[in-house]
Amino acid sequence: MTAFRPSSFATRPGRWLRATLASVTLAGALVGCGGSVSTAEPFQAGRLIVFGDELSLMVDSDGKGNARHYGINALDSTDSSGSTVACGTANHRIWVQYLASLYGLTFAECNPNGIDDSAILALSRASYGATAADLKAQVLGFEEDLQGGFNETDLVSVLVGLHDVLQVYHDTTYATMADKEAEIYARGKVVAQMIKRMAGNGTRVLVSLVMDVGLTPYAQALGTTEAGHLTALSDQFNLGLRQNMSNDGTHIGLVELNSVVRTYHNNATLNHTELACDEDHRNTDSYAGGTRTTTGNLLNCTTATLVSGDTDPATTYLWADALHPNAYLIQRYLGQLAQTRASDNF
Repeated sequence: MTAFRPSSFATRPGRWLRATLASVTLAGALVGCGGSVSTAEPFQAGRLIVFGDELSLMVDSDGKGNARHYGINALDSTDSSGSTVACGTANHRIWVQYLASLYGLTFAECNPNGIDDSAILALSRASYGATAADLKAQVLGFEEDLQGGFNETDLVSVLVGLHDVLQVYHDTTYATMADKEAEIYARGKVVAQMIKRMAGNGTRVLVSLVMDVGLTPYAQALGTTEAGHLTALSDQFNLGLRQNMSNDGTHIGLVELNSVVRTYHNNATLNHTELACDEDHRNTDSYAGGTRTTTGNLLNCTTATLVSGDTDPATTYLWADALHPNAYLIQRYLGQLAQTRASDNF
């Protein structure tokens, strides 16, 4: 991947992004499946349908169209009480919000301008802890729903695999690491099959590879050997996805969250070991065998509930908690790459 400087990006986003995206295009890094396709009439998404886990999820618990996400939520600067989030705040959005904004689409979960329900055309089926099997259920459920399935003006986003990697890693029914790698490869293949199913209807699909789970603070706390196992499983999931996915370049685009996380992780100016959200505003995902238990309050982590330190955790810490990236850095860059990939491919 072409090197970039996340620390300078935080202060000079326009110049940095233009330079980086130009080099990405020229070098072919973060490739789209098959490359750019020139069309006389650029694709305009009529709907965005979001599938996957909590890295693509917003939760509007009070139904006011001002959702929170699983990262560091920005606060509404006009609220003197400091208790109200602002879901659409620039630089603190999750990646699918950037993708929706490219086409002028709005999620019901984040609708600060009160757009009428009939004009809500960004739809989310993502869920916390979703795996490849859950993705399949999400897609099939949408096809059976009142939306009438997929069509040629739909854009779909897919990001899943984090909890597959964790589930397989902790599942003691697999006798060897090779058995675990075979299982996780098969799960990546399931995701590829669902992508091909949707793209076969003429739908555009933008898919992200799973991040390298071995680089998370969760994995690093387990030690070098175990972190290496989680990296190997992440790689096999992505291999199963890529080797079984159509490569025509017109209906499928690819972004590489794994490369984004790895590059940020290697930037010595950023904190990639400590957690930005304070202890009362983190999630803990634990596994007994292959069964996940989640506790915590990460959904309510905001810029007012961060750890104290010499630097601003919102702009210098990679991780909100042990498994979930800081939206200001990782989600932000992934979203901008997704915009570019969608524009280039579709």
